[in-house]
Amino acid sequence: MISDLSFVDNFNVQKLASGEDLIKKAKELQPDLKVIVFSIEDKPYRIQHLCKELSVDAYVWKSIHGQKDLKRAIKAVNENNFFITPKLAHSLRTIETFEITEYDVSLLKYLADGMDQREISKEFKDKKMKPSSVSSVEKRLKILKENFNANNPTQLVAITKDFGLI
Repeated sequence: MISDLSFVDNFNVQKLASGEDLIKKAKELQPDLKVIVFSIEDKPYRIQHLCKELSVDAYVWKSIHGQKDLKRAIKAVNENNFFITPKLAHSLRTIETFEITEYDVSLLKYLADGMDQREISKEFKDKKMKPSSVSSVEKRLKILKENFNANNPTQLVAITKDFGLI
């Protein structure tokens, strides 16, 4: 199966909102299905998530060499090998990628909802999520801002929304 990550809305009712949803559903129905992602997405954490969590067999970046890379990917997958567009191979190196956890996603959602650090801390405590101290929330926000090159919490929320994290 070859899928893009983005689906365009049209007059037909869509049961699946994205290529990622399609991949998840297809893998549920056919766990051994070979999957090639063909997308413009070049964010390391997204590529890492697709390759590691969804076990895609190839990731091809839609670029000037996209068609050639797609042919190479089909051949590699057919031979039971993994393929990634060479210019994106760095995305799978753990040193260069920053892993986003469920904790981070919750933190970002609360921030996007207008909560301050004390309110987020209280929410984490109420939901028995750890770490939940104000200090821990502050430290994690600092790390998130650094990794997303955000200057402030508002910019962090905007960037992570653009990435589709929240």
